[in-house]
Amino acid sequence: MKIKVVTAFISALLFLLMLNSCRSDNFQDLLNINPNPCDTVLAVSYSNEVVPVLAFNCYACHNLNSHQIVGGGIRLDEYNALKTYVENGKLLCSIQHGNGCLPMPQGGGKLAQSDIEKIQIWICNGALED
Repeated sequence: MKIKVVTAFISALLFLLMLNSCRSDNFQDLLNINPNPCDTVLAVSYSNEVVPVLAFNCYACHNLNSHQIVGGGIRLDEYNALKTYVENGKLLCSIQHGNGCLPMPQGGGKLAQSDIEKIQIWICNGALED
């Protein structure tokens, strides 16, 4: 009987010590997992970084003059029009070649990963017009 009491006491003591040693860590910290992929300190400017990527890769088809003819009615060269595709997730899905999206640029390869990440960070930070 004494052995069971001592064993229970030692187990409880070890449990309390373990809890105390990890009091400032949570499970995700211990595994080094970022629960929010949008949590970033990087700032991406719409005018300085996003527009050049879109201009080089998208504006040929998705501009004021050609979006109805070759751009599927999608205009990306104007912020308010672009914002629609940012908010519904289609911009990011298309440039990431995600499931259920038409991969863009059409007939071309995927954008450089660094360009996709710029756009993703910009979206995660609120897709502000600056």
